[in-house]
Amino acid sequence: MFDCVLPTRLWRHWTAFSSKWYIKITNAKYKLSDEPLDFDCDCKVCKNYTKWYLRHLLKEDEILWMQLLSYHNLYFLVNLAKKARAAIIENRYKQFRDDFWSKYDLSLKK
Repeated sequence: MFDCVLPTRLWRHWTAFSSKWYIKITNAKYKLSDEPLDFDCDCKVCKNYTKWYLRHLLKEDEILWMQLLSYHNLYFLVNLAKKARAAIIENRYKQFRDDFWSKYDLSLKK
């Protein structure tokens, strides 16, 4: 998680972090998706852009998609670290960790 290039490197693989599993934006199922990258994320990308639009930017080779996916991935990891830190301070890290992993849908792994 703390690899300095991970969040920005993943856009090269058309991948975004999500609270349920990672999102490969090139998947055909996102071609018409009007959903945000992650419903549980409040970054500006998730608030303002849909999966189909991000996929469209990628398919049209617009540089904006790289910036948006990088921004989202950085925001996601920083926010996750903030939540983990708060859980540690509040002595509830095990519960935080268990909650996080219980939401991760390993059936989406493909």
